[in-house]
Amino acid sequence: MYIAVVATIFGRALLFGNVALLEYGAFVWVLFHLFVLIYEEPKLRSTFGAEYDSFYAKVPRWIPSFKNRPDSAPRTRNDKMNRPTKHGTRQQAHPRDETASRHAQR
Repeated sequence: MYIAVVATIFGRALLFGNVALLEYGAFVWVLFHLFVLIYEEPKLRSTFGAEYDSFYAKVPRWIPSFKNRPDSAPRTRNDKMNRPTKHGTRQQAHPRDETASRHAQR
């Protein structure tokens, strides 16, 4: 959410060519950054402990990284539908998908 807000402010600054809006965006980003450093991260660390430390070591703070994506991540709707759920059962594929696969086999 923080990134989206700052990106929106920067986008409007570029769209309108407004330097004051660009400066405002930088100011808002600094406030968000300080809020995350001073409040959010310590609160998460105190709430989740070692689990948060493990997460913190793997995940960048601001810019998403796709290099740590697990190879088992679903790539198609059918892959997602055939993965086990948290209760150990498998989800059923949507009937439309089964009909489409039957037509493709003909």
